[in-house]
Amino acid sequence: MSLKLKTILVVDDDTDMLKLLNKVLTAAGFNVLLADNVADAKKILSAEAPHVVLSDLHMEPENGFQFIQSIRSQKQFKALPILVLSALNDFQSVKKAIALGVNDYVIKPLQAPMLLRKLRKALLNKDFVRWDIPEGEEPVVEIVFDADVSAIGETGCYLKGPFKITSGKEIKILSPDFISLELDRIHHRASNFLKVYQSGGFINDITFIGISESSASKIRQFTAKRKF
Repeated sequence: MSLKLKTILVVDDDTDMLKLLNKVLTAAGFNVLLADNVADAKKILSAEAPHVVLSDLHMEPENGFQFIQSIRSQKQFKALPILVLSALNDFQSVKKAIALGVNDYVIKPLQAPMLLRKLRKALLNKDFVRWDIPEGEEPVVEIVFDADVSAIGETGCYLKGPFKITSGKEIKILSPDFISLELDRIHHRASNFLKVYQSGGFINDITFIGISESSASKIRQFTAKRKF
């Protein structure tokens, strides 16, 4: 999908980040509108009617959460795609942003190719953030990250991507391999992130929760045939 003629409103109180995003998004074909505070962003939003909003969260005096809530409270912006670009990577922040109605959540530092892919998906109205709420349980947020399974065993796997998952948090991993192994039906707990690799991402240690013997057997057969 071409991003030409699409207007994006970018909100971040870090002027250096605004300059970088302006450069990246302009080169990708966006018409870029910049705001370094929420008050100005609201004025631009009303006057320019952008196709998509990209907002930081940690801002003052109004923060990104308040801005998102303000947008979603207005009928004309109910379907406006909103993406978060933030250094906040804890579960509660992600959960709160999604509950307020964002379409996706991107963690800093900026990974330009990933951000552009997510913007294209948002503009195509693709759902890639969902809620899975088992009856009688607390909501578990599911986020499809840009990541690769770099190793897998009977007790867990290593997930490599441009983010780190807070230790102890439960996630779901959605991939064709996990579907074939029936591992998409269970949640997984993040143990820790192991190291930073050259491209600036993390390798997360993921522990399987409640794996069945049949799935464990499938994993043994799977790993015997495939090299990561």
